[in-house]
Amino acid sequence: DRGYPFTWWVISSSEISTVKTKSEVWSFYIEGIQQQTHIPFPAQLKAPLEGQTIVSSSGQINLEWLGSDLDNDIAYYQIYLGTNPDRLQLFQDNQSIPNYSANLSVGNTYYWKIVTVDRSGNKSESVIQSFSISS
Repeated sequence: DRGYPFTWWVISSSEISTVKTKSEVWSFYIEGIQQQTHIPFPAQLKAPLEGQTIVSSSGQINLEWLGSDLDNDIAYYQIYLGTNPDRLQLFQDNQSIPNYSANLSVGNTYYWKIVTVDRSGNKSESVIQSFSISS
């Protein structure tokens, strides 16, 4: 489809190993019919990395992402977080900058995504990534 942002990545696997590796996430946009506003690109989740284990006795972690929009009119971000990728909860709304410091429980695996909202109300969702916290 034209006029929409797309995201893609590569997962590398081997028949002789159970280890899978995910590449960086790339985005592109196929120009559509000229319109007043554009949907923001899905946020690129930068930290924690996919599958990363964070050592933190306090449970303090920093979430970081990169947002972009052809109109340059991102209004805010919504952070969704949870221990089940199928039931993420809105954790932080109206986040104006692309990072957030959270206090979470040690010993859990968390899943997260970012919803980017522009001033016209257009929204896009990032991929869902996971990370674990250990002490």
